[in-house]
Amino acid sequence: MRKTRPDIRKAKDYVIKAEHYLKATEYLKEGNFSDISASTVFYSMYHCLLAIAAKFGYDSRNQECTFSLIHGLVDEGKIGFEVWVCPVGAPFYYHEFAETFIYYV
Repeated sequence: MRKTRPDIRKAKDYVIKAEHYLKATEYLKEGNFSDISASTVFYSMYHCLLAIAAKFGYDSRNQECTFSLIHGLVDEGKIGFEVWVCPVGAPFYYHEFAETFIYYV
C-alpha cells in the first residue's frame, strides 16, 4: 500500500475495468458457465475497491491491504457501505462513487 495523491482518472479507469468484469460475468452466466463466473464477480468488486482507494489517494497492489484500507475507511466514516438483498437472495453492494451495483451470481 502506498499513499499517493487522490486520482479520480485512475479511479474511473478502475470502474471501467469493474464494468468489464461484470459484463464478462453476465456473458458467462448466459452461456451456462455461472460456476466459473465467481472469479469475474470477485475482480469486478475488487476493482471497485481499487477505485475507492485511488479516489482517497492510495495505490494498492495487494488484495489484503486493499480490504484492510476499505475496512478502515468504513470504520472512520469516510465511506458508507451498504448491503441489500434482492428478491432472489443475491446480495447487492453499492458505493456512491462507483455509481454501479455489484452482485453475486
